[in-house]
Amino acid sequence: QLNENFKAFADHYGVYIVPARSRKPKDKAHVENMVKIIYQRIYADLPENQILTLTELNFAIRAHLKVHNETLLTDRDYSRTMQLKIELPYLEPLPATRFEMLTIKLVTVMKNGHIYLSEDQHYYSVPYELIGKKLKLQYSKSKVALYKNYELVATHKRIRSPHNYTTVPEHMPPQHRYVTEWNPAFFMDKAKAIDPEVEYYI
Repeated sequence: QLNENFKAFADHYGVYIVPARSRKPKDKAHVENMVKIIYQRIYADLPENQILTLTELNFAIRAHLKVHNETLLTDRDYSRTMQLKIELPYLEPLPATRFEMLTIKLVTVMKNGHIYLSEDQHYYSVPYELIGKKLKLQYSKSKVALYKNYELVATHKRIRSPHNYTTVPEHMPPQHRYVTEWNPAFFMDKAKAIDPEVEYYI
């Protein structure tokens, strides 16, 4: 079973995750060995008893990483850097946006056709047919998405504005949608259609 955030990460970058089989530790040995090698070739070579700024630390790590990547692989006549150059023409470009970690909750659509994101104290609309239904809410630092039985039913830009509403007019029933058109210009036009004196009065 994949963690939902990890699955979303894989979907975003167009990759497939093959989980290690349970009770088969040899599946994990390759990854654990890589951690050991990185520890030996990068971490262990960093200067001890020396205070570095983050920039200096990153510079030192990159220098050791470059050496690591250019070292020939065991029983191979090529390095990781050379292998990357061979594979590069076959790689897909990265998405235009970075993956953002998701928070996932179960929410109930309120009678006004909105769900409440408690973290921001903000309300987001969904199609009015879903009033009273339970939906899966997924939100990141920039986006809010709502699903009904794995089907995407609404997306919004995340707004950190307490006690306010983000409403898509198409989500509202027709009788309520009419009310969203109410503004000063709307009433002035109505008054003008009756008579110029009514417009003046309004």
